[in-house]
Amino acid sequence: MDEAACRDIGIRVYKVGMTWPLEPEGIARFARGLEDIVVVEEKRAFLERQMKEQFYNWPNDWGRRPSIVGKYDEAGEWILPSTGELTPATIAGVIGRRIQRFFTTESIEQRLRWMDAKEAEMALPRANFPRVPHYCSGCPHNTSTVVPEGSRALGGIGCHYMVTWMDRSTDTFTHMGGEGVT
Repeated sequence: MDEAACRDIGIRVYKVGMTWPLEPEGIARFARGLEDIVVVEEKRAFLERQMKEQFYNWPNDWGRRPSIVGKYDEAGEWILPSTGELTPATIAGVIGRRIQRFFTTESIEQRLRWMDAKEAEMALPRANFPRVPHYCSGCPHNTSTVVPEGSRALGGIGCHYMVTWMDRSTDTFTHMGGEGVT
């Protein structure tokens, strides 16, 4: 949808400049007159929660308080998960389905069907290769944690703990300050 189409059906975009604390006057001006707000953010629902807190005591003279969704919808279903990849198609699908509650066209429905088909293709089983963390190239632990044949080692604190995942005869680890105990 282009800017004119968004304006015609009442879609607005608010880009937050500073996430904490959320500036209350600008977000309130943005929200007045809206029926629905979709908060798109990666990881935790940081902005969404601040908005819900600020709008809880929405003044009567501002009109009806908008619904605010992001990580979950009103039914408590995940719509923009905090884990995994948040793809543009996932975001567009959520926004498109929310728009359909107020306005719909054949082109929106067609685009949503196309995106759903693409997401289904991406969800096909893929080769699952383990991605075990390893030392950075050039890290001295790459060589210093190689144990001489017939010996064994114990892991300590820090990045060299990763040696416990490697095939390097390192049996266990200990907490900070307890390196000599084992």
